Amino acid sequence: GALAGVLPHRVETRSLDGILLDDEARSGPDAYLVATGHEEQTLETLLPELRDRSRSHDAQVLVLHPADRSDLALRALNMGASEIAAADAFSEELGLRIDAMLKRKRLRDSLRKADEQSYRLAATDPLTGLYNRRYAEAYLADLLMQPQDQAHSFAVMIVDLDHFKQVNDQHGHNAGDEVLREVAKRLRDNLRAFDLVSRHGGEEFLVVLPDAGEAEASRTAERLRAAISNTAVGFEGASIQVTASIGVALEKHAKHGVSMKGSFATAETASDGLLGQVFEAADTALYDAKNAGRNRVVFNAA
Repeated sequence: GALAGVLPHRVETRSLDGILLDDEARSGPDAYLVATGHEEQTLETLLPELRDRSRSHDAQVLVLHPADRSDLALRALNMGASEIAAADAFSEELGLRIDAMLKRKRLRDSLRKADEQSYRLAATDPLTGLYNRRYAEAYLADLLMQPQDQAHSFAVMIVDLDHFKQVNDQHGHNAGDEVLREVAKRLRDNLRAFDLVSRHGGEEFLVVLPDAGEAEASRTAERLRAAISNTAVGFEGASIQVTASIGVALEKHAKHGVSMKGSFATAETASDGLLGQVFEAADTALYDAKNAGRNRVVFNAA
């Protein structure tokens, strides 16, 4: 009660059970003031729980301990308390310390958000909002580096828009940008939540389907091709018909590092060379799709 008069923040008194029963989906307080008394149970029960929960993981925690229990103070710090103070501290002192803790938290939150935004900008294509090539290659390299006993079949697709230069020549580069944005949306809308789609460069997109066999990869590739070609893209009164050619490389892992019938070899340990084989296999299939007349899906021949 005394703190409410010295803090410019909303103060709420809660029981230990009340905090432990909080809904994890709700946003939690920015700071906790924990009075331990001479009992260690509060520390043993509450502090690890606060640090384990996503809603309170980043909250500031000030632990009040009896003045004659420096051992509790040290224990609180070891279990994740942000700060400690003697229980007989003046309310004004506690108010100043809590206010300083909250200012530090706001600064850390601001820095974390800036870092997250910088990472998003570094990993995404500004025009389409998809992941960029650098991120996609790192993701695929991680996939290839999975231990053999944990790896599963996956498919890699290169989706390339047909005659895209004609769109820019006939309708202008703004229209070309709108086509790329619309194609990106159609790709996202026709993939599973955990599939990856990136802009590989220019009018080319990369799709990775984890845990996908040949049948599922074939259905997905055809669905993507149809989603792009079946509906024209509207731009400033113009109706722009777009088609895409898709090259697919399918990887099927087998025991003991021996590749089953697929489109590129599997080494016992993935390497940079294997990543190059992935793109080469999909690119060869794309080249065959272009030569066969475009607007079609081709799997790389094993």
